[in-house]
Amino acid sequence: MQIFITFTGPLRQAGPNAVDVPEGTTLADVCRRLADESAGEVRRHLLTVDGDIEPSLLVAVNGAGVPPEERSCRRLVDGDELLLMPPIAGG
Repeated sequence: MQIFITFTGPLRQAGPNAVDVPEGTTLADVCRRLADESAGEVRRHLLTVDGDIEPSLLVAVNGAGVPPEERSCRRLVDGDELLLMPPIAGG
């Protein structure tokens, strides 16, 4: 199945825009895969040192936010659109 990904903020140059994943793949599985395939800066925004999804990362599936406590078990389906947005700070 195919999942479409939009990266925003500091990750907007990250890729890919779509990934093929097996049935039953979770949101956490996709984030770990993206982190493993990316450079250190992307990994830092996606995962904690322990390999969990970074709790400050805004994650939405098909426009609906996914709270941190649901990310490890949220299963994706073919055609889901995943938004990954790290917090933006500054002043």
